[in-house]
Amino acid sequence: APLVLDADLPLNDISLPLALELERLAPFGPGNPAPLLVSRNHSVSSVRTVGRYNDHRVLNLEDDAGNVQRVFWWQGTGWPLPDGRFDLAYRVRASTYRGQRAVQVEWVAA
Repeated sequence: APLVLDADLPLNDISLPLALELERLAPFGPGNPAPLLVSRNHSVSSVRTVGRYNDHRVLNLEDDAGNVQRVFWWQGTGWPLPDGRFDLAYRVRASTYRGQRAVQVEWVAA
């Protein structure tokens, strides 16, 4: 099935206040999916694997202006990375790690 994108939002415009605002739309589930956003024309500037079994990726994506955003790709190590420049469908959420609130960008599709 084709992805249904809710908004075109450059990764550089993502902020913790935006993530908190989007979470006000919860609870998310089959009848109310989390917003799916798209950002255009990125390239991978770095990638590393994480997780107990090294099955997740943390990527730094760079846009045309040189802005860099960290993106998590859960269970992404079994999939090839896109070549060159690509558009990214992603979800945003506010996460808490060691008591600190932060924005988490999650890879959905490229």
